[in-house]
Amino acid sequence: MDLDELLLTEVEAIRARGQVDVDLSGLSPVRVQGHPQQLRAVVRNLLDNAERHAHARIAVRLFPVGDGSGRGYGNVGRVEAGPAAELVVAGDGPGVAPTHREQVFDRFFRVQSARDRNSGGVGLGLAIVHDVVTSHGGRVWVAGSPTGAEFHVRLPAIPPGALP
Repeated sequence: MDLDELLLTEVEAIRARGQVDVDLSGLSPVRVQGHPQQLRAVVRNLLDNAERHAHARIAVRLFPVGDGSGRGYGNVGRVEAGPAAELVVAGDGPGVAPTHREQVFDRFFRVQSARDRNSGGVGLGLAIVHDVVTSHGGRVWVAGSPTGAEFHVRLPAIPPGALP
């Protein structure tokens, strides 16, 4: 499936609400193999979460990682083989403290400041993201960012020119 097309569809819903600006300048075509509805839930949950916490802007990047040579790629001391798609959803909101970067993927976990606002959500969206991404052979993490939260999803990609 074309992950970039799925992203464009979901971003249009965010743009239609008009609450935040969405920057798609870092969007590249990438294909992944997976369950379309489950992957749509990943994208929707990440975008909804970013919209809920952003002050004014969300940046969405999608790009290929790895070259399929078997040499692998990685970050944070982890090496993975094969081509992948990396999705990054970054917002200009308050960010996620380093002490909460793994906990945010736990069911029903909400950062205290988010509980104090009428922000909706019950703390399941990011747990769903984690479950779906790992069931597709990928991983998800929160990276540090000077301007807010930055959520990364890495999924195995279909090499360009290959059949799904």
